[in-house]
Amino acid sequence: MKHAMELPREQITAKAFAAYERVRRSGVTNMMMPKAARLARITPDEHLTILMHYTELRERFVPVSDGRSHEV
Repeated sequence: MKHAMELPREQITAKAFAAYERVRRSGVTNMMMPKAARLARITPDEHLTILMHYTELRERFVPVSDGRSHEV
């Protein structure tokens, strides 16, 4: 069984982060479990990277109150 490896944060796409967020907000599973990656249809490497850098990635992808994203 291959173990997940952390990716450079820049390789996480808005699409992958949004998929992760949909599963997280659904509350259907513990986001630490490998099942979360399968449900979000993201790779184990993307899953691990999002887990490790969630706050930074959220700031990058989640729109702020004026409708812009944090991404520059």
